[in-house]
Amino acid sequence: MAPIRAAGGADAGRLAGILGAAFAEDPVMLWMFREREDCTEAVTVLFRALLHAHYLRRGVCALTEGGAAVWTTPGAHAFGALGELRLAPGVLRAARLRIDRLLAFDSLSRKHQPREPHWYLHLLGVEPHARGKGIGGALLERQLAVIDEAGLPAHLESTNERNIPLYERHGFTVTAQVRIRPGSPEFYPMWRPAGGPD
Repeated sequence: MAPIRAAGGADAGRLAGILGAAFAEDPVMLWMFREREDCTEAVTVLFRALLHAHYLRRGVCALTEGGAAVWTTPGAHAFGALGELRLAPGVLRAARLRIDRLLAFDSLSRKHQPREPHWYLHLLGVEPHARGKGIGGALLERQLAVIDEAGLPAHLESTNERNIPLYERHGFTVTAQVRIRPGSPEFYPMWRPAGGPD
C-alpha cells in the first residue's frame, strides 16, 4: 500500500475525487442525489465544497493512493457563519432541487453528535478499484493512534451498513439507527470511547 500523508489545500481536487468515487453508490448519497444523472459528480461537488468551506481549514485530512479520510478535532466540528456561507454555493450546485433531503440528513446528523469533546470522522472513503486492500483500516489506524495518545473518544456516522464491521473492528459501536424520512435509507451513529475498546 502507498504511504499515507497529510493532505492540504493543493490536494482538494484529489481528495474530492477519491471521496466522490467512494460515495457514489452510498445509500444515503443515492437517496439525496437520485434525480442527478451522475451521482458521482454531485457527490464530488458536495465534498469539494465541504473541503474548501471547512475541512481544509479546520480539519485533519489524510490521503493515500485510492483512499482519503477527513476528521475534525474536538471543538472544530461546527462550520460557523462564515463556513456556512462558503459552503452554500457548492451545496446548491450539488443538490439542485433536492436540497431538502440534504438538509434533513444534516439536521439529524447534528442532533446525534455527542456533546462531550471528541474527534469526528466526517468522511472515510476508498475508491472502488482499491477496495479490499486494507486502505480504509490503515487510514483509521493512523488517526486513531493520535486520538488514543490524546485520550479522547471518537464519533462517526456510517451511511452504509456494509461498513459497520470495519468500524467495529476498530473499536466503534453503533449507538442508534436513524431513518432520515419515511422510505429513506438509514444511517448509523457510532462511538469509540477514549483509549479504544476495553
